[in-house]
Amino acid sequence: MSFEPPGNQLIFCRADGTALRLAYPNDKLDAIIEQHGFHPINIHGHQHTHAPLGQN
Repeated sequence: MSFEPPGNQLIFCRADGTALRLAYPNDKLDAIIEQHGFHPINIHGHQHTHAPLGQN
């Protein structure tokens, strides 16, 4: 059994296959943070938080 990649398809995209705005993930995260009263952090900050925690 072999796997043929489907080509240049986006991983994170709209239902019609077009690209999301670069700010879209942070916009959604900001809305969740505001709704729940969490400490503000952006997507890039999560990367720096998650990496050290995963080193155990």
